[in-house]
Amino acid sequence: MSYESIEEAAFKKLMAEIKILRKEVAELKETLPIQGGNESTIHKVYNSRQVRQLLNLSKGTLEKYRNEGLITYTKRGRKYFYSQMDLDRFLKLDASLDPSRMEGLEDTTD
Repeated sequence: MSYESIEEAAFKKLMAEIKILRKEVAELKETLPIQGGNESTIHKVYNSRQVRQLLNLSKGTLEKYRNEGLITYTKRGRKYFYSQMDLDRFLKLDASLDPSRMEGLEDTTD
């Protein structure tokens, strides 16, 4: 077995980065799909690109909906994540405002 030495400052920086990563992983675990169990316990999570494709929205429109509180989300670092529940709530709200937007989007759980 061989050993490598590392300067103390570099070691402290590395440990700080590991601590940040551990925290981010723990936070992501709270928002990612639950593995196993029945379908009622599985919650899909989408990123912004997927939501824009599903709902046929531009980046600006999705940002506007977030800012106006029309669509709920979870933010991790610089990324936004949307649960199936977030999208379902938005679609119900959106359908009450403009029913034509619902065409072809009734089932987003596949």
